[in-house]
Amino acid sequence: RSVKYSRMGVLGRLFVFFLLLSGCTGKFRNIDETELEELIQEGNTVFVMFYEMAHCAHCKSLHKAFTEISDTLGDTPTMVFGRTNLDNYPNLKSLYSIPTPTPTIMAFSDIIRPVVMQYDNIADVSMVDLVGFVNKVQLTKLDAPDDAEGADDDDDDDNEEEAVGQQEEERDYTEYQDDQNHDDANHQEEEEREERQLQQQEEEEEEAVEAEQEQEEEEEEGYSNKLIKAVTYSSWDRIVHNGNTHVVVEFYSPECGACKAMRSIVNKIAKEVEASVQFCVVDVTSRYEFHSEWDIEHYPTFWFFPNGASKQQGTK
Repeated sequence: RSVKYSRMGVLGRLFVFFLLLSGCTGKFRNIDETELEELIQEGNTVFVMFYEMAHCAHCKSLHKAFTEISDTLGDTPTMVFGRTNLDNYPNLKSLYSIPTPTPTIMAFSDIIRPVVMQYDNIADVSMVDLVGFVNKVQLTKLDAPDDAEGADDDDDDDNEEEAVGQQEEERDYTEYQDDQNHDDANHQEEEEREERQLQQQEEEEEEAVEAEQEQEEEEEEGYSNKLIKAVTYSSWDRIVHNGNTHVVVEFYSPECGACKAMRSIVNKIAKEVEASVQFCVVDVTSRYEFHSEWDIEHYPTFWFFPNGASKQQGTK
């Protein structure tokens, strides 16, 4: 914040001197979000100190100076001074684009855009700075263009343009409706065709899923399909993490000699414990996505999941 208001022109100094002489009982108040909008709409120039954290030392320092100026200038007609705790009205930050960090002093009027007081160091803000800010705001209001003159003429022009625009919109809408009615039959036929295609696609996908499930249940080479289930990536959760029984999964390769040597042993153990343990096998050479996910470094690799538990509870 780089602008100071201690240096002012002759007009500004006279204005400040006049305001200082007119000081009496102030109008300093707590302003909520509803009252702020009402004060602006009533034609007041409202100077508000926005702050957060009631015990902030900087807020207290600026509050003292701001109270002094409100006592001095607070009785000036259509000029209101107050403070607003943003902890109670946080939506005001975005509504009025209040800079942070606080405290922040802003001026509001129905004539000009909100003005933010600029300063280098909050600890150095004095009455002269604050009065200079008030002076700047008041001069800005005086320099604001008077939109009242010619407002009636502008309103007439606006009304005429609005009427012409409305006629054009009605004409365009009528043409649009004609085109829309003309295309309704074609659109309906196209929608029905798309619906039939979508239904056919869904049926094909269901058939593919059923075929995949049937393929998963087919016997892997050398393993008993009655006791051992073949698992793919898509059927993993359904078969392994079912939560109903203990599960042992063997990750193997058809070309692995050790895997071939253990097939009879796996079949035998699966038969002995079939009442309490479900054995599964995964051909990792055709389902390479299992390598990284299940830390497959050699064949065969076995994982045990008690009661179909998650990976975190499994044992390699």
